[in-house]
Amino acid sequence: MSSFDELIGAEPAGAERARLRSVHELLIEAGPPPEVPPELEAGPSLAMTLSRFRLFTKRKRLPIITVAAAVIVALVIGISAGLRGGNGTHYPTFVMRGVAFGSGARGQLELLPAKGTTQPMKLEVTGLPAIGKKRYTVYLVRNGARVTSCGSFTISDETKETTVQLTSPYRAKGTDTWWVTVQTTVGTTTVMKPVT
Repeated sequence: MSSFDELIGAEPAGAERARLRSVHELLIEAGPPPEVPPELEAGPSLAMTLSRFRLFTKRKRLPIITVAAAVIVALVIGISAGLRGGNGTHYPTFVMRGVAFGSGARGQLELLPAKGTTQPMKLEVTGLPAIGKKRYTVYLVRNGARVTSCGSFTISDETKETTVQLTSPYRAKGTDTWWVTVQTTVGTTTVMKPVT
């Protein structure tokens, strides 16, 4: 092994030379590095690199898939809770507008949680004319045809809001609507429909 003076020469001098001499002596004391195993001598192979990449991407994909699944589950729960009412206050609500001689009427029909095969609902209306002893009837309309009566009500004062509880004998389906009708001398007249 070469001596310190042969490696460094006359330059540098002073404190810098003393520092370099102490480092040189530590290296001699530590000895040569261990032999490199033959399989590592050539460096990493393409197969080794790709296997590490696959392991890395699998580890990265798992949290992403888990988060995506959690988001989908939350959406499904949120949507179904919204359709069922969730906390008991929010259900599908239809804004109603008057037609024919009830054109000044306004209101809303709110679906409540289904009970068995029936569909309870609440109707709030204002502006429907008071028509004596005659009753307004609410019909379930499915595929454009009146299917069944959901109940009837009277109006005593058209300037005040009237709230009635109604029930359809059938659970609501996605395309169902409801019409408010009244029996007249010429037949059944629709006086309120949902706004579309």
